[in-house]
Amino acid sequence: MASNPVLQAMARQDVTVITDAGKPSMEMIVKKGEQIEHFKSNGQTGQGEGTKAGVAYRMKDGSVVYVPESGGGARPQ
Repeated sequence: MASNPVLQAMARQDVTVITDAGKPSMEMIVKKGEQIEHFKSNGQTGQGEGTKAGVAYRMKDGSVVYVPESGGGARPQ
């Protein structure tokens, strides 16, 4: 029997699944422990206050690496 990677991911304690990223039809499922929340995009771009925290790079193997900004991000207290 073939294994389903989505079902394997949902078996973890905490997981976030995003479908159609960046498109008006984007959806996000967030599982924290036993609680599952489902969010649907309304097709509009969000906005808010904040500063750039870093840069994300997609690698050839499909993984994403996040590199924090040096010196300008939030600092732990």
